[in-house]
Amino acid sequence: MIIEEQLKLLLKGYDGQEQARDELWANSGHALPYWEQLLKQIQNLGADELSARNVEIQRLLADNGVSFNLFDQAKKQQRYWELDPIPFLIAPDFWQTIKAGVEQRVHLMDLIYKDLYGARNLFKNGILPAELIFADRQFLRACDQMKFPNERAILQYAVDISRSTDGQLWVIGDRAQAPSGLAYSLENRVAMARALPEFFAKARVKKIGVYYQKLRQHLLQVAPHQTPDPLVAVLSPGPYSLTYFEHTFMSALQGFELVQGQDLMVKDEYVWLKTLSGLEKVDVIIRHVDDSYCDPLSLRADSQLGVAGLLEVARAGNVTLANPLGSGILENPGLMAFMPAIARYFLGTDLLLPNIASWWCGQPKEMNYVLEHLDQLVIKDLQRIGPRKTVYGWELTKAEKQQWVQKIKQFPYRFVGQEQAIFSTAPSWSGNYLEPRSTVLRCFASSGGKDYEVMPGGLTRSAPKLGNSHVSNRSGGLGKDTWVISDEKVKPIRLKSSDTVPRNSYKQLNDLPSRIASQIYWMGRYLMRIKYTARFLRVILKNEADIKNFEDPADKETWPLLLQGITHITLTYPGFVGEEGHANLEAPADQLSALLGDYDLIGSLANSLRMLKNSATAVRNRWAPDTWRMLDQTDQFWEKFGQDQNKNSRAVRRALDQLIDNLAALQGFIVGSLSVEEGRPLLDIGMRLEHGMMMAALSRALLSN
Repeated sequence: MIIEEQLKLLLKGYDGQEQARDELWANSGHALPYWEQLLKQIQNLGADELSARNVEIQRLLADNGVSFNLFDQAKKQQRYWELDPIPFLIAPDFWQTIKAGVEQRVHLMDLIYKDLYGARNLFKNGILPAELIFADRQFLRACDQMKFPNERAILQYAVDISRSTDGQLWVIGDRAQAPSGLAYSLENRVAMARALPEFFAKARVKKIGVYYQKLRQHLLQVAPHQTPDPLVAVLSPGPYSLTYFEHTFMSALQGFELVQGQDLMVKDEYVWLKTLSGLEKVDVIIRHVDDSYCDPLSLRADSQLGVAGLLEVARAGNVTLANPLGSGILENPGLMAFMPAIARYFLGTDLLLPNIASWWCGQPKEMNYVLEHLDQLVIKDLQRIGPRKTVYGWELTKAEKQQWVQKIKQFPYRFVGQEQAIFSTAPSWSGNYLEPRSTVLRCFASSGGKDYEVMPGGLTRSAPKLGNSHVSNRSGGLGKDTWVISDEKVKPIRLKSSDTVPRNSYKQLNDLPSRIASQIYWMGRYLMRIKYTARFLRVILKNEADIKNFEDPADKETWPLLLQGITHITLTYPGFVGEEGHANLEAPADQLSALLGDYDLIGSLANSLRMLKNSATAVRNRWAPDTWRMLDQTDQFWEKFGQDQNKNSRAVRRALDQLIDNLAALQGFIVGSLSVEEGRPLLDIGMRLEHGMMMAALSRALLSN
């Protein structure tokens, strides 16, 4: 088969797909040179082998626990990150255009933020209507006239961009409050490099590792008062955050302390970290908590995620926030309608990266346009209340359309209309061939207080299937490794020891934050609780088998004592104890089943396993990949076992044997991950205490009868 015929088979999914610009093709209809080289590598690899490598990529991501947490009503659901094995390629000259546009835009965002909370010249000079900003809940009046210890207020920034059908770059949205995606970008690159190393052989792909080094340096540089050894904390909402994996990954990668609001307190106009030895002053906070939740004293009083008094400390210049409170206002979609005028006002030039066309309904002419073209536009509510933040006009029924017309007329300042974005497409792997899927690129920039550094690449997301225009993680979008092609040969990065050793490492056990110490202690207790519960249940099942097989009277006498013993050591009363437990003694199957797999029964194996994982998740940045992999596999194994409706006594005993083996391996991994300074003695205390308590309960139950 000649090469052209092979390429036809490889590009079978491109037949008849011409509604959007595709990044694969040049104007002549031929593949661009750098894409052509990749196509040949895919062709040499073969479809079957590429599919096998794709399976390996997904396994690597799952083993590393790379996840994006989704919420379905009250049910918490973990979804593993999915990566398309076909990278997104960016030519050198095209990247220079993107880079210059991102640098200009983040600089402009910094100026807008300072003006909105400072002089407000944009209002005074008629560049920006005040109603657009003041009607948005993301504008925090408590942050008025904030001062900043550094030249730049916006220290981290991300922007989503794509190309239209004519090849023009468009900004889809800005992320200035707590930009996410850096951890996923790095995991994408690591997984691709391990599973498809031959793809990188001649591609001259720019390295992204340097950006992460510089980001760490930037965050150390912005500490107030030029602190020589600053303490940097990553403030997370906790394990149920959508991007909790990123919080743990970045804190571990950069050697920064992962904290929650309860770990911090304000005293004497400083932020302090609670440790076993006392309070330690925090200099820089990288926050992943939304603006209004960061300070229940000055902002949202019902928040349990923030730190009371944080705004006061920021005003005093005694802590640097990345990004500062109130920066969520920069994500207001209505700003896009005024960005060209703002750019000319501040910079005296046009935008290098234009916005997608937007109309703020607070102006009569623009409102009328939106109402007349409602079925062609995307409608966004500045209040951002409720689960549906974006409305697609072409999906509305006639009745729904009329409701939206009335709503917009009643509160015009709340709504923004935007044109439908037709994202450019790029090759994605369907399992047998390549097909064009909608694609959006997120670019990142950071500053150490002066100039901005742009990451050479970014986080590319593509639609989950052909014809789907939704590329967000919530809608099932896939990640793509982003390759910026270099004109020159790419040199390997050689790290110095000072670049790899975290500055904020623990010197002694007393430096450990108190919440982390508590979670490690409870991990020890849950480990031992699960181990002894599983072993005792195995003894009970063996006794049950002996009664059936040998009919020994001694076994029958032992049987009720064992059942009562499992109730005492698990504290699952009434269980098999007392008058209420008499019925369970006569027919123990349901209670034993609950002890094995009922997640809602406190003390059951399933519940203890879930509590162990919750404690481990709360300090996830401390675990090596092998530790987390074993913990995840153990949890999934027991959950899958619980879903089996046809299990018999032999299957249960085999599952308990496997669980005990997994726990032994997990305990070894956990101990290996923790040094004495990082809490190993606390783990040991928890295990020994739980062992003593269970043995005492068991002895009392068996010997007192």
